[in-house]
Amino acid sequence: VLHKHSFLLEVKNPFDGVWEIDPDTNFPRSTKADRQDHGIGLPNIRSIAKKYGGDVTLEQKDGQAVLTVILQKQPFTS
Repeated sequence: VLHKHSFLLEVKNPFDGVWEIDPDTNFPRSTKADRQDHGIGLPNIRSIAKKYGGDVTLEQKDGQAVLTVILQKQPFTS
């Protein structure tokens, strides 16, 4: 969704489990067996969002995991 001053992206996936929150990232820990090679995506998304004046939220709602990314619209430069 493009607003006058921001861009909003919302991604929903079915999820009916329980998250174990990583205190370092404040995001759910990866449930994959080789956790050392996984679980970097959401912190990277947050880092990019912050770089562009935005933020990221992740919540469980109505049997879904809902990721919302907000970015501030930047002037176009070539």
